[in-house]
Amino acid sequence: ETLIDPVFLLTVKQWDRLLRYTPDTIGEPYLFLYTFGAGDEIYKLAEYVAEQKKLKLVVVCDKRVDGKHVTQLTNCGPLEFLRLVRNASFVCTTSFHGEAFSILFNRDFYCIGHPIYAQRNMDLAKLCGLEGRMVTEAEDVQEVQGCAFGEVNWILEEKRKKSLEFLKRAIVENW
Repeated sequence: ETLIDPVFLLTVKQWDRLLRYTPDTIGEPYLFLYTFGAGDEIYKLAEYVAEQKKLKLVVVCDKRVDGKHVTQLTNCGPLEFLRLVRNASFVCTTSFHGEAFSILFNRDFYCIGHPIYAQRNMDLAKLCGLEGRMVTEAEDVQEVQGCAFGEVNWILEEKRKKSLEFLKRAIVENW
């Protein structure tokens, strides 16, 4: 049996409880760029979307990004990462967890699959019916559009229920 990724086993309310003690340090609408070990296309995409949406660019990555409307964060732990995704107006990422939490928190996003781990990104997008959020290069996005999360939320809730039921059965049967 295939279970949903553990990220989705908690509800948004449960994740939000973890975030209640982490402050929002940005204070204005922003696009969150989260990437490591990826090519330049993700940076081009983030800059394009931020410009189109008139958003500040907040960056957590392994490369220096300069610009007038850019804030680069270098000390970002797990809770800060969650807060940044939760409060973003838009997310651009190459990371599975950047994609997963964007979906969980219903944040508009684009994902350029990581050069090594892209299949995991694509599998999640297919599961949720969000294949259009996966792009190969910045030029793939001509018009920045939002995501429709109604059906996505229903799919994830069903997968969450089935996964939790399976885990409970597995624990009880093997106790």
